[in-house]
Amino acid sequence: MRIQHHPIVTISPKKQVTFHFNEQIYNGLEGDTIAAALWANRVTTLRHTEKNNMGRSLFCGIGNCFDCRVYIKNQGMVRACNVPIVEGLEVFSTDRGID
Repeated sequence: MRIQHHPIVTISPKKQVTFHFNEQIYNGLEGDTIAAALWANRVTTLRHTEKNNMGRSLFCGIGNCFDCRVYIKNQGMVRACNVPIVEGLEVFSTDRGID
């Protein structure tokens, strides 16, 4: 689910990065946010609501809302739309009860 060719924008090759989401291994591209890398891997549900257990994903994409919040091991809660992936990053849905 990535744009490979674009008539106006030049798409430069980027280094591949391996990261984990809910204990599954995924690949993304250097510079991708957590949300973008997961979306490219067809993972669209980042967490479930506390009240009704409804799936939540990327909503605003610019860090204004909290729908995309996830938990990064040893760092805490972050908004997936603002945090770039790095090699070996361990990310979990906020509803997984980590730590």
